[in-house]
Amino acid sequence: MSSEIRFESLSSLCSLMPRPQLVTGIVVSWLRQHFSQTPNIEDPKLEKTLWAADISKTGIVIDSVYRWQPALTESRPGVFIKRGPWRVLRLGIDDRKMGSMPISGNRHYLTAYQGSHSIFCIAGAPAEAEILAAEVFRELVQFGPLFRQTFKFLKFQVTDVGEVSLLEEARENFVVPITLAYAADDAWEIAPRVPILKHVRLSAFL
Repeated sequence: MSSEIRFESLSSLCSLMPRPQLVTGIVVSWLRQHFSQTPNIEDPKLEKTLWAADISKTGIVIDSVYRWQPALTESRPGVFIKRGPWRVLRLGIDDRKMGSMPISGNRHYLTAYQGSHSIFCIAGAPAEAEILAAEVFRELVQFGPLFRQTFKFLKFQVTDVGEVSLLEEARENFVVPITLAYAADDAWEIAPRVPILKHVRLSAFL
């Protein structure tokens, strides 16, 4: 089977990246695309587990973890995304970009962020949760390089696929967590309102 993912509809968000909530939204949209068409799905056991915008008709729930309700996954699997902490990695003194100052007097800055997201694959049986997690992590691994290139991340990769466990918040639901780790840089410019040399006064004393 061949899988297809289109980031074109999301590329307009590039100007706002990197932001934690945007990464959440992009991963949600990405996985919804994957599960919206049968040809995208690798495992035949999941071919009928198709995502639909209508919550009453969808075969799988894919959303931010903050919108998860136990009733949503009682009769169908679910994939929920939660962001982890972000760290600021200082690359220079005061985040300043090293080098000579341009003649305009504008100040250039550069820093980097290191962050993570957790993806929870939930199903009614341990084997089903494992199958769903395998489908999700392979999708993220295979299209990770395209994601990194499109959204200009320095790194984007799956680092962990956790073991299956009973989900305490829901009856007879099992979960497999997947961890994404990534890094991005951020550059900006500050233009002073008054030029460095606003005026020069010359006077002669006679």
